[in-house]
Amino acid sequence: MQIHLHVEPSGTRHWVQRLVIHGKAHALGLGSFHFVPLAEAREQALANRRVARAGGDPRAASRRADGMPTFEEAAAKVIAINGAAWRAGSGNAHRWRPVPTEHRRALPHAEVAGVAGAVAAVCASTAWTGVKLAFEFLVLTAARSAEVGLVTWEEIDLDSLVWAIPASRMKTAREHRYRFAAARSRFCSRRGGSASTRPPLRRPT
Repeated sequence: MQIHLHVEPSGTRHWVQRLVIHGKAHALGLGSFHFVPLAEAREQALANRRVARAGGDPRAASRRADGMPTFEEAAAKVIAINGAAWRAGSGNAHRWRPVPTEHRRALPHAEVAGVAGAVAAVCASTAWTGVKLAFEFLVLTAARSAEVGLVTWEEIDLDSLVWAIPASRMKTAREHRYRFAAARSRFCSRRGGSASTRPPLRRPT
């Protein structure tokens, strides 16, 4: 468990836990150094970790304990108070209702790139060829899916395994060259032929 003692500029000290919740790292307060013994902080940190590993959010439990409503509870209250005054068909109530989300677990690397992993499963599927290649390229480069959706073959040098992202798509307005490794990759087996004869990485618009 990642617990450390955080010291404020004023000298105030409190326990802090670093914890990944739904795929994102968060810092959770565990109490003041003067009032919470280390053993108690560790016990709370372990409880938080169990909740997070089960797919929950330990912060939500803490907010409920403090009487703070969840967003869903607060939204329901806002709709109940203002619903009668909102014009029919305005969509206000719909905008306030939270959208259900499904969090998927992160896959270990072996389950992604292994012989029987996610890449192999996608490549063996009946999905469009461009989808298969784009998925494998995403795994090889660890790039954002939105960025992969803009890639063209002209940007990729399969001989030197370099992806040159054009300056027009970079915040720095400078070309960024990214080298990636791809041993025995279906993606890199596309070396033959010109960029114009390879399967497209995205559907034509």
